[in-house]
Amino acid sequence: MERLKVLRDEYLMEKRKVIEARGKERDEQQKSFYKTDPDCLDAGQHISEFELHLDMTFTFAEKGINIPDHVNLCEPLPSHVEPPHCLAELPSIMYSYDHLDGVSSRQQLNTSTETNLLTPLSSYFKTAYDLGSRVSLALETNSSSWVLLNLAAYYWRIKGNAQEAVECLRRALYFSPREHQDRALMSLAAVLHHSKHSLDSVVLLHSAMGISNEQSVYHFLLGNIYSSLKMYEMADLCYRFTLVFSPKTETLCERVKTVRCELKLEEFLKKKELDFYEQLDRLKTPELDETLDPSREEREKKPSLPQDLYKRQLNRMFSIYTKGRIINWDTCKTRDPAAKQVWCVEQG
Repeated sequence: MERLKVLRDEYLMEKRKVIEARGKERDEQQKSFYKTDPDCLDAGQHISEFELHLDMTFTFAEKGINIPDHVNLCEPLPSHVEPPHCLAELPSIMYSYDHLDGVSSRQQLNTSTETNLLTPLSSYFKTAYDLGSRVSLALETNSSSWVLLNLAAYYWRIKGNAQEAVECLRRALYFSPREHQDRALMSLAAVLHHSKHSLDSVVLLHSAMGISNEQSVYHFLLGNIYSSLKMYEMADLCYRFTLVFSPKTETLCERVKTVRCELKLEEFLKKKELDFYEQLDRLKTPELDETLDPSREEREKKPSLPQDLYKRQLNRMFSIYTKGRIINWDTCKTRDPAAKQVWCVEQG
């Protein structure tokens, strides 16, 4: 029995070496691919180096809403005003999205401050305190106003308080007319994405897409989230739509190239690994595979999303909005060869 144990240990050690060697080989193949593929070179950086947050906001004017009609901007503020806690009674219904993990566990959410949100509101509110105080006073007389509830959520996002922001947005969703629900959906998606609940954000943005007319913005934001989730095929669909309707979106061409670079890399590595794992699986030691190569399971794990349904929605949207249009797929020009060379040297 002792001899059998020794042989087994030696066998497992050899297999460990094979797997570790394959990991190093995979890293080298990936580096080589980045330095030679045209799309990777054109992109100039990896997808992880792009800003993939959801920091875009829409003005209320685009919805025909005049903020001074809802908030008193003229009266001086009292010496002390409580921040805008959203306390309107709310039944638990699907429209509040309580079934999403991030919403149901909102007491545990952590996020950072979003001070940039004050910029589009700066013509009305000078500071975050000014925003919070005036909205709080307005909510005292109209606690079910979807405009005020959205503004209150902005205040809490600026302060970095995800729980309070979610409470306001749950109520904003409930009280918003359907044609205006996309504002709260987008804001809630941003809070959850920044709180590491990106799958929930995908659900919310796909819902908003069915309501809003600002399709290119929502596609761009979805492309960012799908990229952060390494769901590059879905990201490519989203960026492709944006490329047609908002081709001048900042860094869009680079993102398109980077996503296609990653898609091709995935296919390249998949072919390389197929033979390796077929050979390894013949050794019949699944318990060792679980111990030594957890990265394989991690790479094969798919996010829990109705991906086929969302893919059909994206393709349907693209078909509807591009019908009868002449599409110029050459919008993204090839980078200067010298720029490619510089990037290769920096990576190398």
